[in-house]
Amino acid sequence: MCSFAAQWRDAFLHISHRRSGRRFPAKESFMIRPATLADVPEIAALMRQTITVSVDASDDEKAIFLENTAATLKWWKQHQDHCVHLVATDDDMVTGVILVRDFWNLCSLFVDPAHQRRGIGRALVQAAIAACRPRSERPVMRLNAARNAVPFYLAMGFTPIPGRDMLHGATAMEFQFGVH
Repeated sequence: MCSFAAQWRDAFLHISHRRSGRRFPAKESFMIRPATLADVPEIAALMRQTITVSVDASDDEKAIFLENTAATLKWWKQHQDHCVHLVATDDDMVTGVILVRDFWNLCSLFVDPAHQRRGIGRALVQAAIAACRPRSERPVMRLNAARNAVPFYLAMGFTPIPGRDMLHGATAMEFQFGVH
């Protein structure tokens, strides 16, 4: 268990969001907590579902993304002390996940397509930034955003990194820890 997980073991973050005028219920509630090894099957299924349904990419690109997410989960199992790995749960079901390697490299953010646009992704990013900021050796958090995720990350305060050509239509982005 990563040291961050140990600190949060008994102190889960409960977040409620109220939305009106949407097709969702008026009140949404979910918990954010550290990921555990027991969560891996649900996390893997969530990543597969989200990539298959929500990612704007060709089938070949999606296959590469699926390979990368499987490798990322494998890495996490062996390096739990070198990351922040959080899940969002609703009624004990994993509905979102974020993994930040070495406290600066945001490699995974996925929200179940049936639970998107409810604040889960925003809450996961905010919790990860708060956990990584004091532990990162770098002044920034970086990521490679899928085409359809760029507007979300811009709204979260990430900025594109000029001159970084990425594969598969991704956009290199960063969040300045000291600015926000």
